[in-house]
Amino acid sequence: MYACLVLADAPVAAPANQPSPDGLGEALVSTAREFSPRVERVSGRAVVCDVDGLERLFGDARAIASELRREAADRGVMARVAVAATRGAALLLAHARPGITVVDPSDSHTPVPANATCMTFFANSQAECCIR
Repeated sequence: MYACLVLADAPVAAPANQPSPDGLGEALVSTAREFSPRVERVSGRAVVCDVDGLERLFGDARAIASELRREAADRGVMARVAVAATRGAALLLAHARPGITVVDPSDSHTPVPANATCMTFFANSQAECCIR
Protein backbone atom coordinates (compact mmCIF):
# COMPACT_ATOMS: atom_id res chain seq x y z
CA MET A 1 0.00 0.00 0.00
CA TYR A 2 1.30 3.44 -0.93
CA ALA A 3 0.57 6.98 0.13
CA CYS A 4 1.17 10.11 -1.88
CA LEU A 5 1.40 13.62 -0.46
CA VAL A 6 1.00 16.49 -2.90
CA LEU A 7 1.23 20.17 -2.08
CA ALA A 8 -2.27 21.60 -2.04
CA ASP A 9 -3.03 24.70 -4.03
CA ALA A 10 -1.65 27.77 -2.30
CA PRO A 11 -4.01 29.38 0.19
CA VAL A 12 -5.00 33.02 -0.26
CA ALA A 13 -3.05 33.98 2.86
CA ALA A 14 -0.20 31.68 3.82
CA PRO A 15 -0.08 30.64 7.48
CA ALA A 16 2.70 32.19 9.56
CA ASN A 17 4.34 28.79 10.13
CA GLN A 18 4.38 27.81 6.44
CA PRO A 19 7.90 27.13 5.11
CA SER A 20 9.28 29.04 2.14
CA PRO A 21 8.37 27.63 -1.28
CA ASP A 22 11.76 25.93 -1.50
CA GLY A 23 11.20 24.28 1.85
CA LEU A 24 7.72 22.93 1.08
CA GLY A 25 9.00 19.93 -0.87
CA GLU A 26 11.52 19.15 1.85
CA ALA A 27 8.74 19.39 4.43
CA LEU A 28 6.78 16.79 2.46
CA VAL A 29 9.79 14.48 2.36
CA SER A 30 10.45 14.82 6.08
CA THR A 31 6.76 14.21 6.80
CA ALA A 32 6.79 11.01 4.75
CA ARG A 33 10.03 9.87 6.42
CA GLU A 34 8.28 10.04 9.80
CA PHE A 35 6.08 7.18 8.54
CA SER A 36 8.32 5.16 6.23
CA PRO A 37 11.97 4.73 5.27
CA ARG A 38 10.82 4.03 1.69
CA VAL A 39 10.17 7.51 0.35
CA GLU A 40 10.48 8.84 -3.19
CA ARG A 41 10.33 12.51 -4.07
CA VAL A 42 8.50 12.39 -7.38
CA SER A 43 8.66 16.13 -8.01
CA GLY A 44 9.03 19.35 -6.08
CA ARG A 45 5.34 19.06 -5.19
CA ALA A 46 4.83 15.32 -4.62
CA VAL A 47 6.19 12.51 -2.46
CA VAL A 48 5.23 8.82 -2.48
CA CYS A 49 5.92 6.48 0.42
CA ASP A 50 5.32 2.82 1.21
CA VAL A 51 2.89 2.56 4.13
CA ASP A 52 2.56 -1.22 4.27
CA GLY A 53 2.45 -2.44 7.85
CA LEU A 54 1.39 0.85 9.42
CA GLU A 55 -2.10 -0.48 10.14
CA ARG A 56 -0.87 -1.87 13.46
CA LEU A 57 0.27 1.58 14.57
CA PHE A 58 -2.40 3.87 13.13
CA GLY A 59 -5.37 1.77 12.05
CA ASP A 60 -6.89 1.51 8.60
CA ALA A 61 -5.78 3.34 5.44
CA ARG A 62 -7.99 6.35 6.20
CA ALA A 63 -6.38 6.74 9.64
CA ILE A 64 -2.91 6.54 8.06
CA ALA A 65 -3.86 9.22 5.52
CA SER A 66 -5.27 11.43 8.27
CA GLU A 67 -2.08 11.13 10.30
CA LEU A 68 0.06 11.96 7.26
CA ARG A 69 -2.02 15.05 6.55
CA ARG A 70 -1.99 16.12 10.22
CA GLU A 71 1.79 15.74 10.39
CA ALA A 72 2.21 17.80 7.21
CA ALA A 73 -0.09 20.49 8.64
CA ASP A 74 1.96 20.53 11.84
CA ARG A 75 4.95 21.38 9.63
CA GLY A 76 3.01 24.21 7.98
CA VAL A 77 2.25 22.36 4.75
CA MET A 78 -1.24 21.94 3.32
CA ALA A 79 -1.22 18.62 1.46
CA ARG A 80 -3.51 16.40 -0.51
CA VAL A 81 -3.11 12.78 0.56
CA ALA A 82 -4.11 9.60 -1.25
CA VAL A 83 -3.62 5.98 -0.19
CA ALA A 84 -3.95 3.18 -2.73
CA ALA A 85 -2.57 -0.24 -3.60
CA THR A 86 -0.10 1.10 -6.17
CA ARG A 87 2.23 4.08 -6.40
CA GLY A 88 0.67 5.23 -9.65
CA ALA A 89 -2.89 5.16 -8.31
CA ALA A 90 -1.89 7.03 -5.14
CA LEU A 91 -0.02 9.65 -7.19
CA LEU A 92 -2.88 10.14 -9.63
CA LEU A 93 -5.52 10.38 -6.93
CA ALA A 94 -3.55 12.83 -4.81
CA HIS A 95 -3.23 15.13 -7.83
CA ALA A 96 -6.87 14.71 -8.83
CA ARG A 97 -8.72 15.05 -5.54
CA PRO A 98 -8.41 17.55 -2.70
CA GLY A 99 -8.20 16.46 0.91
CA ILE A 100 -7.86 12.77 1.69
CA THR A 101 -8.61 9.99 -0.78
CA VAL A 102 -8.44 6.32 0.13
CA VAL A 103 -8.97 3.46 -2.29
CA ASP A 104 -9.67 0.12 -0.67
CA PRO A 105 -6.76 -2.08 -1.77
CA SER A 106 -9.12 -5.04 -2.21
CA ASP A 107 -11.28 -3.10 -4.68
CA SER A 108 -9.35 -3.21 -7.93
CA HIS A 109 -12.31 -1.82 -9.88
CA THR A 110 -12.35 1.65 -8.30
CA PRO A 111 -12.29 4.16 -11.16
CA VAL A 112 -9.41 6.60 -11.26
CA PRO A 113 -10.55 10.02 -12.46
CA ALA A 114 -9.05 11.58 -15.54
CA ASN A 115 -9.44 15.32 -15.31
CA ALA A 116 -7.45 18.31 -16.48
CA THR A 117 -5.15 18.16 -13.45
CA CYS A 118 -4.26 14.52 -14.13
CA MET A 119 -3.77 15.08 -17.82
CA THR A 120 -1.52 18.07 -17.16
CA PHE A 121 0.44 16.05 -14.64
CA PHE A 122 1.00 13.18 -17.07
CA ALA A 123 1.91 15.57 -19.84
CA ASN A 124 4.71 16.77 -17.58
CA SER A 125 8.05 15.05 -18.20
CA GLN A 126 8.26 13.97 -14.53
CA ALA A 127 5.15 11.79 -14.88
CA GLU A 128 7.09 8.93 -16.44
CA CYS A 129 8.54 8.00 -13.06
CA CYS A 130 5.15 6.99 -11.65
CA ILE A 131 4.22 4.59 -14.46
CA ARG A 132 6.03 1.44 -13.42
